[in-house]
Amino acid sequence: MCDRFPHRNLSSNIVNSSTPTRRCMTIDIQPYLTSIRADGEDNELQHLYTPTDALSRQLQPAKKSRFPFDLQLKVQTVPPPQREGQTSDREQIERFNVLDGLRKYAANHVLLVGRPGSGKSTALQRLLWEEAQTPLEKLEKIPVLVELRQYKTSTLDLIYNFLKRHKLNIEKTAIEKLLDENRLLLLFDGVNELPNETARQDLNTFRQNYRRTPMIFTTRDIEVGGDLGIEKKLEMQPLTQTQMQQFVRAYLPDTGEEMLRRLGEKLQSFAQTPLLLLMLCTVFAETGDIPANLG
Repeated sequence: MCDRFPHRNLSSNIVNSSTPTRRCMTIDIQPYLTSIRADGEDNELQHLYTPTDALSRQLQPAKKSRFPFDLQLKVQTVPPPQREGQTSDREQIERFNVLDGLRKYAANHVLLVGRPGSGKSTALQRLLWEEAQTPLEKLEKIPVLVELRQYKTSTLDLIYNFLKRHKLNIEKTAIEKLLDENRLLLLFDGVNELPNETARQDLNTFRQNYRRTPMIFTTRDIEVGGDLGIEKKLEMQPLTQTQMQQFVRAYLPDTGEEMLRRLGEKLQSFAQTPLLLLMLCTVFAETGDIPANLG
């Protein structure tokens, strides 16, 4: 079996029909990784997850990002519901930086839950980008981002379309072979955005068929899209007051203190998620005004 990606190519086992000996089909994945890296550099929100310390980012900000530090967004595990008559020996709640938690539990499938704008989609985009930075000789899984809101025909078609969009043109049979060989890391964004029950059933069947393939799923509301039977769940945590203040001061070095002074106690209610905080800073930078309300 081909364990890595030798000679800058993706190796996948195939069987030669004329002989029982297994040989390797090679597919060049360098253009694919390069395309993902280019997209990531243009995505400002994903730099909220940059794994460097605040001070170094302030001294040497990223070339294409206005974000000067790691916001250190957090998740915590969601314990399963306590059954009737169950004692207090419940699963201990764990807290992680969001990407650390996703990486820890991806192998057995994990569901990331959070309110709109809390950073779920951006976390997947950042994880995709970071995995694409891995040197080919060390790359173990091909990262694939699957946006479920685009679902039309099948889960496999979504994977095929993403690969094709990023210059990896392979047949669907080859994708199925990669899945059989556990060579992909699948990042499914927006379970709650699937169009109908048929789509949900197709995704659930796909998950069951490829249980050995690492998968990460996000959803806004479990009650809307269901949890697909995924046992391990992580929940996005709200920003702390300190995180909000650090972000404002770093994003608006000249006017951040003034913005914080004028917001006062409204900061906590106005900046409940990273997206709302970014929008608030952008409005203040452009107008110098504090919105009267979230609307």
